[in-house]
Amino acid sequence: MQFDRRLRRSEQFFDAVRVLRVSWFVPLLAFLVLAVPAQVRDLYRALVETDDRLQMGLTLLLFLLAASLAYRVGRHRAAVHGGEEGRRLFNGILRWGPAVCAALLLGAGALGVFLAALDLPDLPRGIDAEIDGTLERMEAADRRLKLAAAGIAVVALLFLLLPLAEAWRPRRTADGPFAFGAAERVGWGAVALAAVGLAFAPAVSVPLAGALGALAGFLLFLCLLLVVLSLLQSWSDRLGVPWIMLLLVWGLALAVFDRGEAHRARLVDSPGRGEGLIQLQYAFMEWYRSRMDRDAYKGEPYPVYLIAAESGGLYAAQFTAKVLARIQDRCPNFAQHIFAISGVSGGSLGASVFSSLAKKHATNGPWQPCRVGSGTFERKVDAILKQDFLAPIVWRAFFADLVQRFLPPVLTVPQFSRGRAFEESLVSAWSRVEGEGNPFSSPFLSHWSFEDAGPALLLNTTSVSDGRQIVVSPFGPDIDDPGYHIGYLFMQEAMAAKDLTLGSAVGLSGRFPWILPAATVGDNRLALVDGAYFEGSGVETLSVVRNALRPYEVKPAAESSFPYITVHVIVIGGAQPPASPVPITVDELTPPLRTMLNTRERRGYVAHNTMRDWSRMVDCPPVRPEAALMATVGAGDAGVAPGLCPSRPPISIRLNYDYFRLPLGWALSEGMRKIIDRHSRGQCLDPSAPPAAVAPDQAADQNVERARAILVHNGSVASEIADQLWAGPRRDQDVVRLPCD
Repeated sequence: MQFDRRLRRSEQFFDAVRVLRVSWFVPLLAFLVLAVPAQVRDLYRALVETDDRLQMGLTLLLFLLAASLAYRVGRHRAAVHGGEEGRRLFNGILRWGPAVCAALLLGAGALGVFLAALDLPDLPRGIDAEIDGTLERMEAADRRLKLAAAGIAVVALLFLLLPLAEAWRPRRTADGPFAFGAAERVGWGAVALAAVGLAFAPAVSVPLAGALGALAGFLLFLCLLLVVLSLLQSWSDRLGVPWIMLLLVWGLALAVFDRGEAHRARLVDSPGRGEGLIQLQYAFMEWYRSRMDRDAYKGEPYPVYLIAAESGGLYAAQFTAKVLARIQDRCPNFAQHIFAISGVSGGSLGASVFSSLAKKHATNGPWQPCRVGSGTFERKVDAILKQDFLAPIVWRAFFADLVQRFLPPVLTVPQFSRGRAFEESLVSAWSRVEGEGNPFSSPFLSHWSFEDAGPALLLNTTSVSDGRQIVVSPFGPDIDDPGYHIGYLFMQEAMAAKDLTLGSAVGLSGRFPWILPAATVGDNRLALVDGAYFEGSGVETLSVVRNALRPYEVKPAAESSFPYITVHVIVIGGAQPPASPVPITVDELTPPLRTMLNTRERRGYVAHNTMRDWSRMVDCPPVRPEAALMATVGAGDAGVAPGLCPSRPPISIRLNYDYFRLPLGWALSEGMRKIIDRHSRGQCLDPSAPPAAVAPDQAADQNVERARAILVHNGSVASEIADQLWAGPRRDQDVVRLPCD
């Protein structure tokens, strides 16, 4: 008897869950999106710190609307299926379940806002006065976040009282077959159609998404999802056909047999290019001969810079671009000495912004000394990268891109891809600051020329089919060896007489799952994803260029038509964290993903350390190019006695993102931007100043000392580069030492 009672209660419980499946599924989805990702929690912080009244008001309004719709949908299903005699548990769940689901949806938002207030680590003061001030402002924002979380939680509790209010309200006419009337269905359909159709008007959709925000886009999607699923559930009940299940099976079948038609990279014709690429050494020779300040270094090696820009979403983009812009503002010749920048993901975006600004505003001109500059490049970088690149992705992902997930391949529309939305946001960000002549909408191979001051871009992606690193580059080796771990996109058969826009190339390098999809390139559908899958620092690709330039570093014995250079490698990226042998948790689900993420990050440090160690111990020769040429034709001896030819190890400029918990994504709050800005400028080390005061309980905090050391090191880089670029007599070096902030 007791077993039968429990069985009946179980049946009633699961019947009620089935009836209310739409109402409880949406709050679950809201929790996974609105509370779990660190990027979303940083969006709450951004709302509070910027005090954007439009976005705050719209977000709160859509939160309430989504909760109200969840309650209304559940209440309608309860009215249709409730009232069965002898099923107290079933009827009780149907009575209170809709209110609980609505409260849980609001609770997901409240939890996300509260967790955002806890994301800021309890960092000790004394690292730096400016960072201390930023942390204080962020703590003030945290207090506002906690108040907002409490307010949303109170509203969620009020939703739990709605069943009691319903009991006191006079009973209206019987509920119809649908939760929404015909006029409402038409209205919501128009909203959905407009949200999808805006994909065809990026000039409108990108700034509109940025103004409304990513949170508003997702919450509007939840509202539409509730309406659509409610209609499908009603039709299922009336016709006896499980429409929701059929739709899911159809979408899954399309996903299994998807060949990437929906996310094809945007190609442009380049009929004059043919196949292959300019050979690397030839490209370097032409670039070197066009340098307008070569004569200032007569008898001395010409300084050449190779730069690696690490992955990391928008924080890596801002850090890379800010570091390079700051040096350019102080050393006007800096950009024309940079031969190439190897970027990954966010580093590719930062490198592209700097290279494009240098191409437009820097000059390949006579030598000038370094000095404290006007900050023009820094201000332009701030203006371009301060925009929200995540919101256009979210709006496109949950409307147009989601719709085409259910379209057969012959009907897919590449313009609906959220990858295209990211590329369009790059074009928009440049246009809003720089106006006409947008490099992000122009062909990639036309971006770099021998005569310009703008550096060449080596943007790294990863091949899905074989795991190789595929580099989008204007030059390359003689042949693309498929057995080598690095390949070149424009040496692939699919790219004959074809080109990408710069925005598409940056988008290929930054397609980290699941924010952006894998892209397919060309008719043979070469599938490419984020370059950080293979190696996240950009150093591996840069090593190929570094090795190719090695012969030109040997001092010629006589007058030579070949370059005589000294190569300086700069690695811009995160501060390498110490080894952590004990994981926080070891479960069955997350270790494979965590291991993959940590391995790709550690792989970048391995490449950096390998270049550093190789630079210290490399066998001689390299051989001067003219000596190698003579040996080739049998007119000379290319060899010299083996020995050691140490070269300079890479200069590291580090961002302590792990300590400050910078979110990985395409949007940043103001406080996080301030921390990045401080790292890009660094901190002066004044030998005459007393050591910073440290509280007794912080004396042993190695993280604080490490954070200070990173700032001090970054602050010294500008002076180090100014010294390297100096072309006058060494006795005049007193003008080289630059003040720092």
